[in-house]
Amino acid sequence: MINYDNLVNYLKVNALGKSNPITSRVICNYFGCSSADLRKNVNLARNNGYGICSSVKGYYYATNKEDINETINQLRSRIAKIKEAISGLEEGACV
Repeated sequence: MINYDNLVNYLKVNALGKSNPITSRVICNYFGCSSADLRKNVNLARNNGYGICSSVKGYYYATNKEDINETINQLRSRIAKIKEAISGLEEGACV
């Protein structure tokens, strides 16, 4: 069963550093969880200060501040795109 503590420990052992990412599919198979459950636990771990990072290649546990900053920038970019979508809906959506 997945919980964020188990996820953090798994990544620290199996995906330490940017050069060792593990895909969500592999993680989900390992824990027997859905991708939604994985994302929920990644979020919980990050909310509690754990350095889970992600890239197009998968998830990994940060080994330096640069890794953290790259993930923060990626998250900020997603926020900006979501705000654009909200604005578009608010201004022009026809029902």
